[in-house]
Amino acid sequence: MDAVAFIYFLNQLVCAMNKLMQAASVVALTVAASSANAWNAVPYTPTCLTQEQKDQIAAQQQADADQRAKAIAAQQQAYVEQQQAFA
Repeated sequence: MDAVAFIYFLNQLVCAMNKLMQAASVVALTVAASSANAWNAVPYTPTCLTQEQKDQIAAQQQADADQRAKAIAAQQQAYVEQQQAFA
């Protein structure tokens, strides 16, 4: 390998390293910018529920509780009947 070819090789190597460093810098800057945006962005503030919506939610929760209570009562009754059948 003559001197000119070696210098050309070194020049190509330096150019490749520069491109690699530039790409790494772009990635690092993108990550830093997105992290800063995530920390400094305005937090989500949910809208307030109207009284009607609150009442609907309460009614749904009550209906769910009633349904669970009926299911538990049915399970307990089935257990008692099963125990009586084995006795």
